Amino acid sequence: MTLGGLALGVGMLVDNAIVVIESIFRRRSEGDPPDEAAPRGTAMVAGAIAASTLTTCVVFLPVLFVRGLAARLVSGLSFTVVVSLVASLAVAVFLIPALAGWFLPRRKARVLDPGKGRMEAIVLRLLRHPFRVVAVSMVLVAVAISQLLGLGTELLAPADPREFSLRLIGPPGQRVESTENVTATIETIIKQAAGSDLRAILSEVGRLPEDDRLIREERSGENTARILVRLAAGGKTAGQVVRAAASAVTALPNVEVSWEVGTSNLARALGTTGPPIQVEISGRSLVDLRRGADKVLERLKERSELWNVRSSFEGGPPELHVILNRTLCDGLGVEMNTIANVLETVLDGRVIDQLSTGDEERDVVLRLASARRVDLKALPFTTDSGQRLAVGDVAHFEPVEGALEIFRRDQRRVARVTARIAPDVEYPAAREAVETALLGIEMSPGSRIQLSGEEEERKQTFSELQWAGILALLLVLMVLAGTFESLVHPFTVLASVPLALVGVAIVLVPGGRPIGVMSVIGLIVLVGIAVNDAILLVQTARHLMAEGLERKAALARAAAIRLRPITMTTTTTVLALLPLAVGAGEAAQLRSPLALTIIGGIMASTCFSLLVIPCLYLVLDFFRFRRV
Repeated sequence: MTLGGLALGVGMLVDNAIVVIESIFRRRSEGDPPDEAAPRGTAMVAGAIAASTLTTCVVFLPVLFVRGLAARLVSGLSFTVVVSLVASLAVAVFLIPALAGWFLPRRKARVLDPGKGRMEAIVLRLLRHPFRVVAVSMVLVAVAISQLLGLGTELLAPADPREFSLRLIGPPGQRVESTENVTATIETIIKQAAGSDLRAILSEVGRLPEDDRLIREERSGENTARILVRLAAGGKTAGQVVRAAASAVTALPNVEVSWEVGTSNLARALGTTGPPIQVEISGRSLVDLRRGADKVLERLKERSELWNVRSSFEGGPPELHVILNRTLCDGLGVEMNTIANVLETVLDGRVIDQLSTGDEERDVVLRLASARRVDLKALPFTTDSGQRLAVGDVAHFEPVEGALEIFRRDQRRVARVTARIAPDVEYPAAREAVETALLGIEMSPGSRIQLSGEEEERKQTFSELQWAGILALLLVLMVLAGTFESLVHPFTVLASVPLALVGVAIVLVPGGRPIGVMSVIGLIVLVGIAVNDAILLVQTARHLMAEGLERKAALARAAAIRLRPITMTTTTTVLALLPLAVGAGEAAQLRSPLALTIIGGIMASTCFSLLVIPCLYLVLDFFRFRRV
């Protein structure tokens, strides 16, 4: 995101210079000599641009203490923007006045500000009904907030890159040759579904050799395989190919298929791989975990919002459990260790001798050629009392499917049930469907069910960003209070932040996408940017009032005077963010919500700063004087 920070900083880098040059140019238009126009023009706006730069920088301070995914996304962005803005402030205050003295025309400049008179008339008309204007603005803000809350939240916007993979799990004990045949069949189905858009396909079949240079996230066996598919750019997306091939692949007998769509290089770098829906069942007993996982699996498969529902117990190796008859064993004096030693000797063998070959000695192990269940039942052994029995006399065998993976979390065994979100279903709707499905599931004592994975990361990230946003507001308020040396006027300027939400809603609500982490980061950045125009306007109005101009006339004149620099700074920022908002590719899907949020918010804050902030200033002044 460092390059994204540069793109964001490019638009704001010139803001301070624009304000200073415009102020100097205005002083020249009013007849000041060139030697006096530069220092006087710079002095008039130095406080405003310093405050606006500081408000933009301080909003990144709380974000720097955020951990997890948000920290990886915003660290490079914040550093780049802060450094570039501080440098731009120094250039605007110290270098631009000197250059203006050299390059601006020496003669009196001709006034070119066609919208000044019209803007002053509009603001004067609105100042006749300040309470009504503020009330309408509050209604708009309330509607915008309700619409934004109705979108729901998600971690990151789902990506659909030109690649996907699927994992195959055959019946327990299946030979690798059979797995290879099934893999070849699925490859043919995928090739037909992708057509000419297929760029490459790679299959890994059977147990993979151990390699210390690689970290494998899953276990492999002779009955498992993984197919990696890459598609050509500009053709069918991964989701389209998967939907076309899923029905034929699902119809294959004796094979379980787990699709992985949206797992890209960017997702791996951010650590957001894996299915978006993940349910954890924790407990002590494997039997309780399996029973709970089966219940959750059955409930989730009934939901149309989900597909590719899988359990960590699926595809496990076959196991043979030996169940002892406790009562009979106690009566005959048979101990569990005796049966265990007999079975271990038969299955693993027993060392009966050593074979010497030169300087080496090798163990000679005696074991059965093939240990079948019938042979195990007939195994003889002798009790401590000398009685001759068979294993089948005191125990019976129960074949079960073992667990392929047993996870642990907080020193507890954990089973996982994962699912993908169905096409045309947003993450909030899928999350609500999962929460509804989990209601009413009876678990054994000591076991519990919880949403984990992406949902857990989403809750933690949004909680941290919420506190970062509150601290950003407080820091901006402190900067404004120090700038205006007042407690009323900072709230007047800070009102541009909720007013900016109207523009954010106009941009985000029609798309219908939930609000992600990047959109929330954009809102936090907007806290520092949205107040810039209001700072410039309020400071100009106070300067005019200090010169003796009446309050309403000063507010209208300030809006007219600052119309040109405010419009220019907003335009440069919006134009710099447009490539981020409309760019193509997977990385653009990550940056686009941030850019759209800032674009919509800054355009709305510009309009409301010119039209509503003067009315709000008048309303707050009315209550202040009335209280006095």
